[in-house]
Amino acid sequence: MNVCRRDGSVIGRADFIVEDTDVVVEVDGRVKYATGDPGVLWAEKRREDDMRAEGKVVVRVTWADLETPGRASAKVQRALPRALESPSPPEHDPSPGK
Repeated sequence: MNVCRRDGSVIGRADFIVEDTDVVVEVDGRVKYATGDPGVLWAEKRREDDMRAEGKVVVRVTWADLETPGRASAKVQRALPRALESPSPPEHDPSPGK
């Protein structure tokens, strides 16, 4: 699922977005980081920073969280109030002269 900036440009893909909220769920596995390439970690950090700058609340879960009943959903539930406390910045108005 694409996560976009206010201007409509794409920040990147997310594993899940909680419908009608600003909660983005990222599932972390070891494969992406297995090469030890610092550029991979840096790109991931920058993407998450961009999401947070756009008002998204990013929840990171692991495969262990998904294998433990209720653990991943508890992380998402804890994020929901934070998403409601800090609404997304206003949508970009493409109208000329505004």
